[in-house]
Amino acid sequence: MKTLITGVSTRAIAESAVKSAHDVFTIDYFGDHDQKQVVGNFSLLRDFNLPFRAENLIKASDQFEFDSVVYISNFENFPELIKKLSARAEILGNTPDTLRKVRDWKVLRKFMTENHILFPETLLPSEEERVTDKRGWLLKPTNSGGGSRIKVWEGEELSTNQIIQRYIEGTPASACFIGDGCKSVLIGLSTQLIGLDELGATDFTWCGNILPLPFDEKESHYIIDQMKNITSLITGHFNLKGACGIDFVIKRDKKGRLTPYILEINPRYTASMELVENFYGLNIYSIHINSLHGKLPDFTLKDKHNTRFSAKGILFARNDIKIKETANWKRRGIRDIPFEGDMIQKGHPVCTILVDGSGYNECRSNLFAIAERIRLETGDLQTDTGIRKAT
Repeated sequence: MKTLITGVSTRAIAESAVKSAHDVFTIDYFGDHDQKQVVGNFSLLRDFNLPFRAENLIKASDQFEFDSVVYISNFENFPELIKKLSARAEILGNTPDTLRKVRDWKVLRKFMTENHILFPETLLPSEEERVTDKRGWLLKPTNSGGGSRIKVWEGEELSTNQIIQRYIEGTPASACFIGDGCKSVLIGLSTQLIGLDELGATDFTWCGNILPLPFDEKESHYIIDQMKNITSLITGHFNLKGACGIDFVIKRDKKGRLTPYILEINPRYTASMELVENFYGLNIYSIHINSLHGKLPDFTLKDKHNTRFSAKGILFARNDIKIKETANWKRRGIRDIPFEGDMIQKGHPVCTILVDGSGYNECRSNLFAIAERIRLETGDLQTDTGIRKAT
């Protein structure tokens, strides 16, 4: 059975599929060099000269024959496109109806309130007039990903595809779980890296994860228990299947206990799953496919005793740069490698960096060190005047 994997960036899940000998090909936006070396790939950027839009991925797929589809980011925001794809091939993931419900904050807010799941105060269009103090609110689009277009709310009227949420001070985190429509298995918890200058990110832009959580065993187990309960409730209520993720913030309550506040549910493969796969020796693609047939993995996160940390970082360009020599990048833990001669615009992703370390801080430092070396190699440097300039 020939399976199409499609979304904005498919390299990580495609590698997982190839490792488990599945017959797949990919259509995404970037079409990076290392992906094209391991799997059939067609790129909106390189092969079709089209901008990134989910509908352009569908348009590109019209040229190919396939039996089934695995979709990833950002198709969760376009259930009507998944429905269109389902007329051509079997959808190996959550249904359009599930996507509509789990991504609808009116539905999600009601569910979490009724089930005593904590989340930031969230207001929908026309509800912003309830706010008496406009400080401490974030304006969020409901149809984006990776933290893009999130900003501080300044009191403006909300459009149809916007919400505002109370800002929660704490540790941003990601949960990875597998569902069969009724039950779920939690397979990973990691901290999120948000808006880090060392990686060229700004504001609320997601730029990576570090796994596992940087808490002691007792506190980590406490968070695991809470997230297991939350993922179980969400899976059963929304009939979630396959690989899914949750973005949340960990905050200490008045008694000093770590408490998760749910920010978003992603009913598809997520970027931090690459870390989970490598760290715990799982094959996420196979687990995803098996769960669609009711088979969940035999995996208990609390049984995993970690002595090291692992990081995935997305490096963003600080300037317009031209990619030079990349022959040794892959063996240095670099992925999503552009082609030599590619022009990368300021603010756009350059590559992905995978590193590990004996502790959280060492892992983070190793990530930043490799990022700085890549900047040296690509000429994305800071001059004596403080202005970063590509050479």
